[in-house]
Parts: sequence; structure tokens; C-alpha cells
Amino acid sequence: MCIGLGWPFPNPGNWRKWWTKEKENSPGRTPKRPPEHPTGDAANSRYAQEPKFYGVEMFSKRLAFVVDVSSSMCDHITVDSDWLTREGRGYPPSAQKYDLAVAEIAAALKTVDPRVEFGIITFRSEVKSWKDRLVPAGSGAVAEAMQYLGAQHPLPLASAGDPARQKTNLADALRIALGIRPGTSGRPTEESADEVYVMTDGQPTAGDLVDADVLLSWFREKNRTARLRMHVITFETVDVDLTFLRSLASAGGGLFVAIPTAKR
Repeated sequence: MCIGLGWPFPNPGNWRKWWTKEKENSPGRTPKRPPEHPTGDAANSRYAQEPKFYGVEMFSKRLAFVVDVSSSMCDHITVDSDWLTREGRGYPPSAQKYDLAVAEIAAALKTVDPRVEFGIITFRSEVKSWKDRLVPAGSGAVAEAMQYLGAQHPLPLASAGDPARQKTNLADALRIALGIRPGTSGRPTEESADEVYVMTDGQPTAGDLVDADVLLSWFREKNRTARLRMHVITFETVDVDLTFLRSLASAGGGLFVAIPTAKR
């Protein structure tokens, strides 16, 4: 959002250009103040680009995307067409879950301020972080992040090799999001993101915290000091534990979004 000199002027240079032009068009008078809320083309071009992730507005300056890359994310689904229209999404409605998640991350990062810092964490049985710190969302970093996500594309269980590697280690993914070393009981650090978007279709099945209630209790305790705001996004399919994921979002003080799939 812009601050200071009215909505068109996020920096003094733009204000000076406007002032010079309007003085020429208003001889002997003070130029009229620009409208506080733009209309028409100005509104459409600027406010249609408010950064969102699956409908959740992105206000933070330190973001992290936590993305499930287990084999179940290869499942093919068709998103409800009314939802796509309402949210203004241009990607194919019918695709693998993972591809839809990556398309949404790409769309979100294209609209954030390039000074916003972001990170990406991917998880299945093993957990990986794209970078060891958050980086500004300039075009080069966003392109590199998309390449990383492409390289992490999950494989169907039948061709993924060892099934033990295709489980869901959500606990360690959340540890990294909190700035805690995986597998430890350390304290959250100030270097972590302050807003996290978790994209998953499963409950914990790997790592040291696989009981859903235990993981929720652990996360609430850690987040008392971290004050991380965490949103959870999933797909409304029959094999997804919506109750657990809704509780996880609540534990993180964030929103829960279940993307509706097409009715058969």
C-alpha cells in the first residue's frame, strides 16, 4: 500500500511530475488534490494487483512458502470453475495439485513489492530450504525460486522409489519456518519469516512429531514467542484431513483455505 502523498505518489519523484503538469493546467490556481481512491483504469491497473495467495492478502514484509512435495501432491484434480472466476485465476483448472500450488506462488510473487523478503521450504520425509535466509523478491530471485520448485516436483508413488521417502515431515518444515534447526527443540529465531503459507494435502507421517494433537500442542508452545502468523491451504478432496489442517491454521493465528474441487 502507498503512504504519504496520496495514492499515486509512492515516491517524491512521481509527486513532482504530477505537480509540474497540473500547475501548467491550472494557471493562477492551486492544482486539485488527486482522489484518495482511484477509479476506472487507474483502479483496475493498480488494485487488481494486490498480492494474494489463494485469496489470503499478503501484508507481511517477510514471507515463507512451505510446500508439500510428497507423492500425493501428484494427484490430478479439477478446481471448481466458479472459484477460479471469483479469484481471477488464469491457470488451468485441471492439473496436479503441486502444479497448481506452484502456479499460485508464481502469481503471488509477481505482485509483491520487490523489497519484500521471501523463502521457500519443501517437505516430504526430508525437508529442504531453498535458501538459508530470506531474500528480496526481485525478478531474478523469483525466477530462481520457480526453477527450484520445478526441480522439486514430486513423482507418483509408483515411480518415486523408496515409499519411506514420500511421507510428510511437517514438524521439521515448521521448525525451519520458525528458524529452528530440524530435529531439535531449539527456540525460534528473529531471522525467520513472520508470515507463512503452508500448502499441503496431508497430516504428519514422518519425523519426530507424527501425532496430530502433539504437533499442534508443540507448535502453539513454540509460536508463543515466535508470533508467526501461519495460513494453511489445501484442496477439498476426500483424502484430506480438513479438521487437522483447520486446527493448524488456527494454532498459527492465520486463515484456513480449502480450494473447492469441481463437483462430479
